[in-house]
Amino acid sequence: MRLCQFAARLVIGFLYDVIGIFEVLSIAGPSHARASNWDGMGTEMTRASTHTFGFAALLSGAALSWSPTATAQTAKDLAGTWAWVSVETTRADGQKAQPFGPSPKGHVVFDGNGRFAYLLARPGRPKFGGNSREDGTTEENKAAVQGTLGMSGTYSVDGSTLTFKVEASTYPNSEGTEQKRTIISLTAEELRYSNPAPTNAGGGTAVVVAKRVK
Repeated sequence: MRLCQFAARLVIGFLYDVIGIFEVLSIAGPSHARASNWDGMGTEMTRASTHTFGFAALLSGAALSWSPTATAQTAKDLAGTWAWVSVETTRADGQKAQPFGPSPKGHVVFDGNGRFAYLLARPGRPKFGGNSREDGTTEENKAAVQGTLGMSGTYSVDGSTLTFKVEASTYPNSEGTEQKRTIISLTAEELRYSNPAPTNAGGGTAVVVAKRVK
């Protein structure tokens, strides 16, 4: 972000020069070209400078307040607890779905030492009639597996790439893998990233949105 601000200052400095030249030339005109009119021109130049500095200051404030949200992130920016807002998949055939419902439950926690814990659950899953995880029916087990995803391990951030190194997962195939996500945007309040290889059937991509828990 510092590099972007430095570049913005260079651009603004250039604008100061260009805008000032054009305003002075437009105000001067042929009638101010004679030496006898330099005193009057001084007043006009002062006005031009006022407008120029005002306009450039406005540009400066806008440019310096801007910061990239999808690049130059660090693990420190992610540290904290995030609650899921939405998970939407787009399959290879263009079909969209919300595999964890319109209001998914759970959190992802990024600690300050590079470790994470992730739990995603679909609301409304049927409870097990036998009141035991080991005695679920085929339908109950299927709903439990397809409606939840949990994993933990380590994470890292490199620019706009978020990498999960999965050590344990409710989906066994993920254990021992390295999974990459692309950060679309990251603010103090919201995290939005894409998953190029979701574990749902049909392939495609997924876009995940989470909000920071205060």
